[in-house]
Amino acid sequence: MPLVKYSASMTRPSLKTVLVVEDEILTRVDAVACLREAGFDVVEAANGTDALALIRTRDDVDLIFTDIQMPGAVDGLELARRARETHPTVRLVFTSGARRFDTDNLPGEGVFFSKPYDAEHVAETVQRLLA
Repeated sequence: MPLVKYSASMTRPSLKTVLVVEDEILTRVDAVACLREAGFDVVEAANGTDALALIRTRDDVDLIFTDIQMPGAVDGLELARRARETHPTVRLVFTSGARRFDTDNLPGEGVFFSKPYDAEHVAETVQRLLA
């Protein structure tokens, strides 16, 4: 079930690729559906380690939408830092249900959404960042 319906005020973006990184399966499914409905090509990973492996094989990831706190050796902040080493222009959007962050502390001029977030607002922000 898509979370975002296009309104007349939203412009359908040219096909850009968004990597969604989220360990909670239902949250990931919702985020993927929301961004696909908004017109993005979406790939997904369940954790930071899998996301880094995916990024190494693709050069078309325009934006990473990642949870900050994930199990394993690579959390969302470390993922962002390492991804920008090889993809310096990748845009970053962070989310977390447990912590709030000052945007000055986010790598790569990242944008932060606290969970639960408004899916339409996320889609509009991603669209703006990739315009």
